[in-house]
Amino acid sequence: MTEHDLDADVIVIGSGIAGLTAGALLAYTGRRVVVCEQADGLGGYAHAFQRGDHGQYTFDPAVHLLADQQLFGGVLQLLGVRDSCTFIPSEHFYRAILPDYAIDLPADREGYVETHVEAFPHEAEGIRGFWEMCRTVHREAHDMPAALHLRDLDAAVAAAPNMFRYRQSTLADVLDEYIDDPRAKAVCAVPWQYLGVPPSMAAFQTFAQLTTVHTDDLFAIEGGVERLIHALADAITSRGGAIRTGCRVTAIPVSDGRARGVTLADGEELHADWVLSGADPFQTFEQLVADEHVPSKYLRKLSRMRVSGSAFLLFAASRLDLSAWDLPHQIFTHASWDHEESYRMTSVGDFGVRWITPTSLLDPSVAPEGEHIVVCKAITPYDVGTPWADIKERCTQKLLGELDTILPGFTDDLTFVESATPLTVERFSLNRGGAIHSWEQTPAHTESKRPTPVTPVDHLLLCSQWTSIGGSFLRSFFAGIMTAQILLDQSGAPDALPDFRAVPQA
Repeated sequence: MTEHDLDADVIVIGSGIAGLTAGALLAYTGRRVVVCEQADGLGGYAHAFQRGDHGQYTFDPAVHLLADQQLFGGVLQLLGVRDSCTFIPSEHFYRAILPDYAIDLPADREGYVETHVEAFPHEAEGIRGFWEMCRTVHREAHDMPAALHLRDLDAAVAAAPNMFRYRQSTLADVLDEYIDDPRAKAVCAVPWQYLGVPPSMAAFQTFAQLTTVHTDDLFAIEGGVERLIHALADAITSRGGAIRTGCRVTAIPVSDGRARGVTLADGEELHADWVLSGADPFQTFEQLVADEHVPSKYLRKLSRMRVSGSAFLLFAASRLDLSAWDLPHQIFTHASWDHEESYRMTSVGDFGVRWITPTSLLDPSVAPEGEHIVVCKAITPYDVGTPWADIKERCTQKLLGELDTILPGFTDDLTFVESATPLTVERFSLNRGGAIHSWEQTPAHTESKRPTPVTPVDHLLLCSQWTSIGGSFLRSFFAGIMTAQILLDQSGAPDALPDFRAVPQA
């Protein structure tokens, strides 16, 4: 088959942020890109939806605050779609609420640390030391090359001693090293919700990197993060690419060890030089690629890895005026000062931890005048031992009760409410177990222990947060950049993507 017989240079499976970013950048370099999305809408977990009699409410189910405006803005500027997204800066990081206690943390690195110190002055030295170590580990990890050869290991350890020292440490391990007061530890540990596992399980390296990035330069996107999704899609189609929704891929044909394109649910075959899979690795290698093309060692490694938990989601609108309250964009609430107990409660469906986002306060465009919308998320296992259909209403009422506790009177003026279980998350994403964080974010699943974008099948790359680039929306975006560069490098092309943070923005 010649180049002219191909339907595309690159086929992207899934329209998550990583796949669309890679596709847009490759289209920019002149590749013909086709994106195949099994759902009716784009974006994966970044897909927003409209509700209400007139579609007046816009809900983002997963992504509410972003970090690194220079990176996002630089990519959009290069692609010519920067004007499609209006960034709304946030001066708040989050409010942490524990029994009889609340604290507001700013999106400012120094202010973030000193707010903790002011709350627990007797632990000032330890608190400053802990957060400084978080920054140090983040900096060392950031400076580490994407690929590390064994011969370079000694030099890497010398350059990043703290990253290697704590590579097997949990968040609890490092908190114990620096801080004695259990309450001070609990307040410092609140962002473990970003990882989905409590301090005793959470990888310190991942916690350090996520919190460091998010204590500076936080922003939302006016109209919801889906504006970013559509900007990237426009960057593909404006350069001759195609976006196909309701288009489920059922196979990746392989011959002579090389991916040749995709087969769709209706039997249509699309031929391409490269395939980028945004599907989870289990779908990719247990369903889409025939077993004989995947080394058994690779499959065994996947089988030993644990996927993350899922989430129960509540979407609500009310006429209660929230604008009079000084609320941050993120509110983390905990049923206990003991994070392990809160997590245990959550694991059986009692929702000991909740993540509340009053979206319309920072971005009024997502709700009609005189109303506000709130998204409430409770991390939870896929299986809590009881069918979700039997407990969905009870869980919905529990979260509504929590909203009324935090926002008194919210449910008195409800105008809309809807909830979603992990089964909905699974159906929408096709991720195994409705996983929202890809792999479980423990020391056993840090970046170097995850599958790399390069797979055992030639011309098939993984492009998602399931790869060694790591989990979170920011890292998924970066995964798209890195996967595009890997494809260019392996193609022997001279194209080198720029330092996007240095791209001048209007």
